[in-house]
Amino acid sequence: MTGRVVSGPLLALAMQISGGPAMAFPDRAPLAHSGGFGDRDCTECHFDGTAIGQSPDLALSGLPACYAPGATYGLGVRLRAAAARGGYQLAVRFARGADAGSTAGRLLVTDSRGLIRTDKKGRQFAGSTLAGSTAAGEGFSWKLSWTAPGVVRAVDFDLAANAANGDDSPFGDRVHLRHITVCRNANLTTSP
Repeated sequence: MTGRVVSGPLLALAMQISGGPAMAFPDRAPLAHSGGFGDRDCTECHFDGTAIGQSPDLALSGLPACYAPGATYGLGVRLRAAAARGGYQLAVRFARGADAGSTAGRLLVTDSRGLIRTDKKGRQFAGSTLAGSTAAGEGFSWKLSWTAPGVVRAVDFDLAANAANGDDSPFGDRVHLRHITVCRNANLTTSP
């Protein structure tokens, strides 16, 4: 994907609007940019187009339809894109109830291509590092694991990824989103 090279007044305006160039966060995206529960997504800094919701080019593999309490699952994030750089952010949160939006279980990255960070609210986010932003084959991939909560409840996986053209501007990049709910029918009350 080719992007436009922006310079002069237009670049200055873009940087002022976005709070800086897209590469202001070269080693990780800002926290709470996974696109779920009212969080922003990558289009806050890469705003040249709208995000592709439920993108067919973004996948999260390894999830069961419903998890076993306390079990650990190996997950894979895959972004199919011809781009110079790529990155992702993933949040796993309870879908409903008094603690809806709070982290469900525990994420762990398995190599230096990713990291886990926690925000001031105690919510956990997995994401890519600068070392993990290079393409592998026909796109980008990252590995991590998730240890499920101790009780079965509906859990949302919100994933945002950016396929960047590498020109260090907020233009010419493509944002992909994916939302998956596991144990969708858990803890629902039904009437007789």
